Amino acid sequence: MPRPVHIVMLVVVGLLIGCSGEGGKSGDGAGAGKSESNDFAGTPGVQRIPDPAPPEVPNELLKIRPAFDEAGVGRELAVGPREIFTIYIIGEHPDPYYVTGAAFRMEIPAGVEVMGSQFFTEGVMSIGSYKESLQMAFACREPESQWLVKFICRTVDGFTGGEVRTDESINHTGVNFIGFSSCSPDPQRQHEESEMLLSVGGTSTLRMK
Repeated sequence: MPRPVHIVMLVVVGLLIGCSGEGGKSGDGAGAGKSESNDFAGTPGVQRIPDPAPPEVPNELLKIRPAFDEAGVGRELAVGPREIFTIYIIGEHPDPYYVTGAAFRMEIPAGVEVMGSQFFTEGVMSIGSYKESLQMAFACREPESQWLVKFICRTVDGFTGGEVRTDESINHTGVNFIGFSSCSPDPQRQHEESEMLLSVGGTSTLRMK
């Protein structure tokens, strides 16, 4: 049964088109790019546009999953007490999928503390927290596989191992979603054809060293 969607993805226009860089830092360990307000109406270069309903069945080619290296290869990691390590959220959107946003939620094992986070490029706009719903928006990107955001973490008391999992974000309306917001490769039509692309999540494993 189709579900109405009220999730608002940030659609990047104007100032963000063509932005690039080595990495956008976010100092809030509670969630990358966390915002205290949901109102971006007065922000230059950003429009709030309600998304159409996503498909009911996820596209198995589209993935938002955790890993322990930039390439997305490391799916298992052994860590010791008070050890610092990095969780990378990998976004996979092969041809023909051009994307301009992503949304997900991340679950981490007990005894893991997030100290900070960093986006893959400068100019990323975001709202929310990884704990419930992290929504990102960026300039339209070609089909590829790359890390979207990385979380700097450490183990604390109570850590015994467990899974890092990406799943549907929890929206305040009760409508959950994990996936991307599409865009057109034509710069003149990048946001006219935007739609929500339901993807699959993933898991990676942390072990006690």
